Amino acid sequence: MAEPQRARPKPTPETQHFWDGTKAGELRLQRCDACAHVYFPPRPFCPSCAS
Repeated sequence: MAEPQRARPKPTPETQHFWDGTKAGELRLQRCDACAHVYFPPRPFCPSCAS
C-alpha cells in the first residue's frame, strides 16, 4: 500500500529563511537583536522580550 502524501507547508515571510535552510541541509533559527534569545518556530516578534 502506498504511503499517504503529506501536505507541504507554504512558506511565509517569517518562515522563508527556515525553509531555505532545510533545502540547504541547515537548521536556521531566529535570534533576537535586542536580547539575543534564540527561538523556534519563526515569528515576527521575540517571545522573550516582544521586540
